Amino acid sequence: MSQQYQQKFSNYGSLALVGTIIHEAPANNSSVVKSIRFNNSSSCAITLSHYDSSTATTSVIYTVNLSSGDIMTDTFPFYLEAGDRLIATPTSIGTSFTIEGESGPNLGVRCK
Repeated sequence: MSQQYQQKFSNYGSLALVGTIIHEAPANNSSVVKSIRFNNSSSCAITLSHYDSSTATTSVIYTVNLSSGDIMTDTFPFYLEAGDRLIATPTSIGTSFTIEGESGPNLGVRCK
């Protein structure tokens, strides 16, 4: 059965060296992140991590190295349950992000 998402979202900003929550699935909702774009002004590595609210654990999804001026777009879908987060952490300042996706009612089923 396919999840029906009802609310589109987009967010943008700058990444902090300590890590930035680029999306958190709202309470009683699940989310699918459909696109993440990173744009950096200097060479750096960016680590994307997933915080699982059901276990209070954070796992690294990937780390990517970008050269100065690179733009990276990730269109792999990330599915998040209520309270789950995607966190991006750069190794230097000057990286911006844009994220887009959809959220909808949480059916109480946790997908892995």
